[in-house]
Amino acid sequence: MTKCIIAGLLLTATVAATAAPQEQGLYGTIKLFDADRQLSDMTLTSPRVTHRTQHPKSAHSLNGSLGLGYQYQSPFRTELEYSLPSDARHVGRWAPFTANDNVLHTRTQRLMLNGYASWPLTRNLSLFGMLGAGVAVTTTSGWQTRPERAFEPHRNVRAAYAVGAGADLRIAAGMHLELGYRQVDLGRISTNPNLFDNRAHARDEQLKGHLREHNVYLGFRKRL
Repeated sequence: MTKCIIAGLLLTATVAATAAPQEQGLYGTIKLFDADRQLSDMTLTSPRVTHRTQHPKSAHSLNGSLGLGYQYQSPFRTELEYSLPSDARHVGRWAPFTANDNVLHTRTQRLMLNGYASWPLTRNLSLFGMLGAGVAVTTTSGWQTRPERAFEPHRNVRAAYAVGAGADLRIAAGMHLELGYRQVDLGRISTNPNLFDNRAHARDEQLKGHLREHNVYLGFRKRL
């Protein structure tokens, strides 16, 4: 799936390179998006518990971002984007006590450098593909069974990657609306070890997982 998306973006960039020049210059942008955050491979790291019995559900929240970019005199533009902090809650259960919840709270923000290539369809409407890379900072905390049995919070700093596509509508000179979709890989995260006393009287348990986010977003950008 990812290979197909990347191949499509390369094709978009090739076609875009022959298109008419765009409005060159610095621009500001804001985006509003649905953050569908998914935690895969959620595990409780413990010598006594090795199996997860239920996948945690994805968590949705409304979020936004601010950005500063530059439109080249070509179909290409680059953009520095900061996504505001947002929270999510993921619940997993482990064998043999499937009623015991392992609750992981995350608070994530990120700074990304994105590159866009446009494919004009008409004078005011174009399609685009994007690739991005940057840094995600996710603060984790959580508990087992009840809040009193807590894991020590941890600040995870991870490389982040994004791929996406969408449509761009020019509504006035130097002003554009965007409707897009992107996938963002936020990296593997974990809490610090347990603060509660377990059967082994040891700090040998952690909550871990791989965090990803899917965005459907509406954006507005204006030339400065």
